[in-house]
Amino acid sequence: MILITRRRMFACSASAIALAWGGSAAAQDAQPPSTTVDEIVVTAQKRTQNIQDVPISIIAIGGDALEAAKIERVADLKVLAPGLEVTRGTQIANQRIQIRGVGSAGNSGIEPSVGLFLDGVYVARPASLMGNLVDIEGVEVLRGPQGTLFGRNTTMGVISINTRAPAFERALEGAVSYGSWDTAGYRAIGNLPLSDTLAARLVVAGSRTDGPAYNDLAQEPIGQRSDVLVRASLRWDISDQLRWIGRLDHQHIAGDGAPHSELIPSTLTPTSIANFRARLDRDGAGPEVAELPDISDPFDERLYHFQKGDLKDTQVGVTSDLTWDFANRWRARYIAGYRDWTNEQAEGDVLLTPYDLATRNARFTSQSISHELQFISPERELMGGRLDLVLGLYSFEEDYTTYDRTDLGFDYCDRFIRNALPARLAGCLAGPLLDAGHNGLVQEASSVALFGEGVVHLTDTLDLTLGARYTSEEKTGSIYQIRNNTADLLRGPENTELAYEDDQLTYRLISTWTPTSDVMVYASYATGYKAGGFENAASTTPLGQDRVFDPETNENWELGTRTSWLDGALTLNGTLYRTEIEDFQVRSWDGLRFLTRNAASLRQQGVETEARWRIDPRLVTSARAAYLDSEYLSYPDAPNLPGFGGTQDLAGERAPWTPKWQGSWTVEFEDILPNGWGWSVRSDLYFVTDQNVGGDGNNPDAIQSGYSLLNLRLALSDPSARWQFSVYGQNLFDEDYCTSIFVQAYDGPFGLRNAATGSTALRCTVGTPRFVGAELSARF
Repeated sequence: MILITRRRMFACSASAIALAWGGSAAAQDAQPPSTTVDEIVVTAQKRTQNIQDVPISIIAIGGDALEAAKIERVADLKVLAPGLEVTRGTQIANQRIQIRGVGSAGNSGIEPSVGLFLDGVYVARPASLMGNLVDIEGVEVLRGPQGTLFGRNTTMGVISINTRAPAFERALEGAVSYGSWDTAGYRAIGNLPLSDTLAARLVVAGSRTDGPAYNDLAQEPIGQRSDVLVRASLRWDISDQLRWIGRLDHQHIAGDGAPHSELIPSTLTPTSIANFRARLDRDGAGPEVAELPDISDPFDERLYHFQKGDLKDTQVGVTSDLTWDFANRWRARYIAGYRDWTNEQAEGDVLLTPYDLATRNARFTSQSISHELQFISPERELMGGRLDLVLGLYSFEEDYTTYDRTDLGFDYCDRFIRNALPARLAGCLAGPLLDAGHNGLVQEASSVALFGEGVVHLTDTLDLTLGARYTSEEKTGSIYQIRNNTADLLRGPENTELAYEDDQLTYRLISTWTPTSDVMVYASYATGYKAGGFENAASTTPLGQDRVFDPETNENWELGTRTSWLDGALTLNGTLYRTEIEDFQVRSWDGLRFLTRNAASLRQQGVETEARWRIDPRLVTSARAAYLDSEYLSYPDAPNLPGFGGTQDLAGERAPWTPKWQGSWTVEFEDILPNGWGWSVRSDLYFVTDQNVGGDGNNPDAIQSGYSLLNLRLALSDPSARWQFSVYGQNLFDEDYCTSIFVQAYDGPFGLRNAATGSTALRCTVGTPRFVGAELSARF
């Protein structure tokens, strides 16, 4: 998919400054001032369309808008796409992408609920695309099931990222930036026509940071990270009808990989604090007083725990995109993709105490290859102009492995086991500390699909869309667990062969009414499918075939409208939706292990709106809002509060990560100074209301209060529009918030649970504090 924007730029003197949907700033002849909002062209339905004609709840963000808003990672997209949320766990591989309050953990055998696509190629493991968004043509966020045209694992939506293709003009662009926490970045982009039919593009970008927090015990920053991206692309216009684009990308991320995670003082009591200290005390009643991790202000950017972290994340991707326009105006497109991702991370102390208790060494690998062949008819030419068709074939294969090893530190036996589990002390001391236990999953997956969709033009104003996709899925795998030290509390011996296969038919029906060129109303019904799979987490007892979980399906109803007002100066769009999910895949933590089950039925319903208004040629504003009403229709065996244990029935309750309201407001202004210099300012205000960010179980102590984030950017360009200097800030109010809240590991053995209230000690994954920076860029 390619996102294109067409806009009528205004000019004063001989240059113009690019706005959100505009093209690159460049000297150009004076044109009449624009009084209409930009026309946004998307390919969400496999053909080029104005976004106002697309009967899908969709937000499209142009590449220039990404740069102006300083959106550099997928996780930052929520500022411009309310309803989308990306969070990470203690492992950087555990990236959870959610739309409409539903998503899946990324470090497991669960498939994602939101499909991630890069240049039309499905990316199997979302964590492999958590690096920089550089030289992007645009991003489309599609909400609701997209199984007909996008296939498996798109039950809640799609994020489609499209990089810029080579063009037949010489261009060179570069930028350097510097900001808070000794953060520095650079990018260099070159475009070169090699002949009349051949063009190449090269992107080199990187960044490094010390991170926003400091570990007083380790005497070093936490959150250190560096990354490098190289992307090369080649365009070959073989003929007027045949075009090929090839892309090769390589990215490497390194650092400590450590999360900014702190204990929440309000979840601790004098008793639990005393118990925690006693479990870490080496000599009992002796003179030593054990230290505790920081239990003061979780937002003071100071931590106090043993730190040993190492992250290496590497990926390579190859894409081949061949388009053939036939003489009869049919189009064939063949997209092939390969992606190889390896993530290795060491975390110590994984229990986040001031002592060297345990280090977790994890490794994830994924090698995937996909092929998609599309046949797209010309618009309004079949059956006397009454039928448009999209037909296709798809195949996907992935080899996926996970590996998790525990190395025990010298303090584990003498402190933790001696006090918490003394019966295991002799075995702990006698067993090995390195590789006290390990477990892994080896999985092979394959999927083939046949899909088609037709748009029947019943009248000049009424269309009916019918689409379906048949998918056949197969997985085989094996899980193994080895415990070398009896004090390893995570795993028991296991070696199990696993198998899963399924066939699914997903479909959608859309009725579209266009009474005028400025109004479109649609009603749709669609189904979605997320494949089943295997639980890969360690378990103290063998789980055997209980590790296999079934597919998740959903049904979605939508009623939407796309409207334009004030002679095109204002667009107002809205969608009402209701989604019902059956066999909802729930991954629960009981303090010692994870387990995935088809345990619940869930209903999500709400309203999504977007407005864009060009107030005058210099001033544009846009607003987006999402309201969400969430309810478990059935969840009889949900995990209880940690202090109570057992299960509870959550039917009728709200699911986690489902705020009632999310929204954002953008204001952009640009002008030309009397001396010919251009200046622009952009503000993005994002807000979200109260939500439970504690995962499964609906712990009331895990509710994050609503908050707002203000981002601001001011840019100044020279008269030639070649040089630009900008200053920017993110979270300028320095709001304190938690992106997720989770139970302190080993809270039971540490004596942190309260049997009277059900509570336990919780940790906050701290949201990014205020960041300010500056950038100097040039284009030639």
